[in-house]
Amino acid sequence: MFFFRKHNIRKKHVIKNKKIPPGQAFANLFCLKLIDLLATSFLKNYYVPLPTQSKLFCMRFFYQLTAFVAMLLFIVSCGGGSSESEDVTVEFDSLSLSQNYHLDNDSTQPSCNLKVKFVFPSDMASDTVLAKVRSLFVSSTFGEVYADSLPSNALDAYAREYVDAYRENAKLFYTDAKLYASDEDVATDYYSHYETLITRIVYKGKGLLSFQVEQLNYKGGVDSFTSFRNYVVDLKTGNRLTEEDIFLPDYDRLLRPILIDKLLKMNKVENISDLEDMGYFGIDEISANGNFWIDADGIVFVYNRGEASSFSLGEIRIRLTFSELVDILKPDSVLQLFVKQ
Repeated sequence: MFFFRKHNIRKKHVIKNKKIPPGQAFANLFCLKLIDLLATSFLKNYYVPLPTQSKLFCMRFFYQLTAFVAMLLFIVSCGGGSSESEDVTVEFDSLSLSQNYHLDNDSTQPSCNLKVKFVFPSDMASDTVLAKVRSLFVSSTFGEVYADSLPSNALDAYAREYVDAYRENAKLFYTDAKLYASDEDVATDYYSHYETLITRIVYKGKGLLSFQVEQLNYKGGVDSFTSFRNYVVDLKTGNRLTEEDIFLPDYDRLLRPILIDKLLKMNKVENISDLEDMGYFGIDEISANGNFWIDADGIVFVYNRGEASSFSLGEIRIRLTFSELVDILKPDSVLQLFVKQ
């Protein structure tokens, strides 16, 4: 058995607010004091005798100028404000595995192959939030049974169970297959399985993190199956974001015409029957399926093969912009930050 694991260098991603550095704050204060000093010096040493009313006007003018410059310095220092409510720092680690097993450790026998590239959060400011987010990464990649496991332990256990399950199934069916198969190579190939698991970060910004788990699975036969599972996390709470958190009640009914209209435009057809001719099905009842990611440009719903179309079409990805969704977002939806940008 070949077993390989690689720890990659940590990658740090930072969401920042624009803050006034101490040095810049000191410079701003120095400028204000300088303006005030110049104004006072000018009035004291260089003014010509003026009526009292004119003197008051000059003094008022210089102090108004000082206030105006102070306001400009404040705006420049703050960068005009920030749409992000707080700094969010997440560090990521990764684990890689490539494992191959032949029945009875005989290279002429059928085999199974497992490849994993797993990215997960390793450090955040809040240990509580980190534990919740990391648990979601682990359970979404390896299964709910591993939700409370450390990433490395979950990977080891998943690899062992994958080989054990393959060994039991292959020994049960492979012997019978050889009796009926006319070609030994056909039987061997048919009972050779492989699986690839890849976790990737899709987007990180405005306190949100979108990630995807891609799973390619082949268990004999003529075809493999690839699925995409997508998740969005609120980095302030560690909770997974759902449609109920984002949209108004009855969002299924509200989203349906938007999804259908986008599908028609994507395929450059005019009605649902045209989509059905292409291999789509159930489109008149299509709804949000919980499988989506969010990025800076909108929200993407993913329908895996066979979910809303024939297998030949592959997965369907429907991207909706924030402007297309603005009327059905909750007033307190986190997506309001993206709409206002």
